Amino acid sequence: MLDRPWLVTGDFNAFLKCEEKTRNNEIDVVPCDELKNCFLAIGLEDLNSVGPLHTWCNNRGDEAWMRIKLDRAMDNLKWFEVFESAFVCVGEPLISDHSPLIIHPCEIFLSRRRPFKFLNVWTDHPQFSAIVRQGWNSPIFGCPMARLWQKLKRLQGPLRKLYCRDFSDLSSRIFAAKEHLDCCQHQLWVQYSDSNWERMLVACEKLKELLVREGWLFATNGQLLLHYDLQDYL
Repeated sequence: MLDRPWLVTGDFNAFLKCEEKTRNNEIDVVPCDELKNCFLAIGLEDLNSVGPLHTWCNNRGDEAWMRIKLDRAMDNLKWFEVFESAFVCVGEPLISDHSPLIIHPCEIFLSRRRPFKFLNVWTDHPQFSAIVRQGWNSPIFGCPMARLWQKLKRLQGPLRKLYCRDFSDLSSRIFAAKEHLDCCQHQLWVQYSDSNWERMLVACEKLKELLVREGWLFATNGQLLLHYDLQDYL
């Protein structure tokens, strides 16, 4: 499921950073590391937002007054690739203690683009070194800092294409590869031949390759690496 587009929004009853809480009292309320680790593990990040930072108020006066960001809208990389300009607008709470979150899937007046995020999974890809070498060796003029910035920026496009080509929609591709391997095995059992044997080996290697990529992706997102018993397909 991690390679599918996700948009998650709602009241999480916890906040992630100290600046997401403002108070006039000494109540000990701290950021929730468990929630932060959960979002990190499944690859969720906050949508770009406009409006107030805090989304909840206890509506009390004097020293008991408190505002916290309890409500948030988050997406993963696949959702961002489809709705690159999406953002959330934090509205006025009116008679409620929570502010409404209004999701805009396309850009209306917000032009700020999400910063590029480097994924560790790229470094395990056999083409990663060649992509970096090609972008790094191309001549760029200017001061050293400007050249470094331009070279890093130039790598964003090829690395995004690498992710979309080899890591997108892995669940469907793995399912199709398993179906194809089952078909090849059945043909081999019905009638043995060198060609059927070769087709079965190619199908098995393809499935192994996809499973390895999925393992890289889960490891990058902080998940336990999924183990598949390939003996079932040999």
